[in-house]
Amino acid sequence: MPVAANWTALDGINAVGALAVTTTEVPSASLDVAIAAGNFRSTWSSVVSYAGIASQAMTASQTNYLYLDATGTLVVNTTGFPSGSFYVPLAIVATGSSTVTSITDQRIVCGAVNVQSQPTMGAATAGASYTSVEEGMLNTLWSVVRSLGLGT
Repeated sequence: MPVAANWTALDGINAVGALAVTTTEVPSASLDVAIAAGNFRSTWSSVVSYAGIASQAMTASQTNYLYLDATGTLVVNTTGFPSGSFYVPLAIVATGSSTVTSITDQRIVCGAVNVQSQPTMGAATAGASYTSVEEGMLNTLWSVVRSLGLGT
């Protein structure tokens, strides 16, 4: 099968992985999107699971903003992402009168917005030692790098 014949199918699966937002059908024939299950870190010590949803209606002829709040509750609105409170951005979904016209992935790798008291890495110097929090952050980062096939 020629590659060009697969473009529509490929466009429908461009966002993959945890918390990905996709149309419920390819090409879009409704105002519905699906959201994949996934986990996120609400605070430095709290991991929250989101079960995903097979079909979530969008508002017609609007720009829809999708995000999870700190408890893992899906929020969909047409006013934008929140300011000053914790949230995990998922996508911006544009709609026509009866179909989804575009999905812009807004997921942030290894992060969330407006996280309170997020630890940061201290300035390391030769011979310096890391705190247990910094060591945990490095181990987590190294695990992600290896899972992506980037580490040796």
